[in-house]
Amino acid sequence: MTFHRFFPSGVKKASRVAVVTGAASGIGQATAALLLEGGWKVAVFDANETALNIAVEALAKPKCIFARRLNVADESAV
Repeated sequence: MTFHRFFPSGVKKASRVAVVTGAASGIGQATAALLLEGGWKVAVFDANETALNIAVEALAKPKCIFARRLNVADESAV
């Protein structure tokens, strides 16, 4: 699969910013990787800060990532 199949190409590159929750593993981590591959800046969040830090290192593009611990199930935290 290619990146362009899922994401619009008409968006100006400078304004390509995405937010990914659950980014420490699985679908969230894969989504963040796909977005980074496509040149997007990505903000990643997960309730497990340790796993999130490991995922950010694995994504190998720390300059393009804003990472914070966040439990989206906790309404007061969002």
